Amino acid sequence: MQIIIFQAVNNLIAKDRDVNIVNRTLIKNCLQIFEDFNITTPQIEVVNFEFLWTGEKNLSYAKEWFKTFEKSSIQYVRNKGQNEIGKYSALEYIRTNTTFLSEENERKNYYINKIFHNQIDATNTKYIIMDHLPSLIKVIFR
Repeated sequence: MQIIIFQAVNNLIAKDRDVNIVNRTLIKNCLQIFEDFNITTPQIEVVNFEFLWTGEKNLSYAKEWFKTFEKSSIQYVRNKGQNEIGKYSALEYIRTNTTFLSEENERKNYYINKIFHNQIDATNTKYIIMDHLPSLIKVIFR
């Protein structure tokens, strides 16, 4: 059941990346639930008229989700880079992927825990920029 739930959230994120209309608050709330599992000494507090679980979070469930997200992200970003490097000119590739990275940063900041940000940035940098840098340089200097 856990895998199915993780895949459903990852599919929503993929749709968001593909610029489909999705409920980002739903994604954020699902990821918050993953973080709230396994809280030691849980308590409920009201903050800004919202009920929040507080206590020490070990994030084990969120980390399990992130493993599946990272695999799907690598596949998504690798495919995106490979498809676009052959389709666009170097300038268009850089422009579209600069936009993608900006949007990805917005998504990341809105609904993904900060402890995962560096890994997301590393994946995007590797598969969008570094893997295609030789091809971009060849196209630019023809």
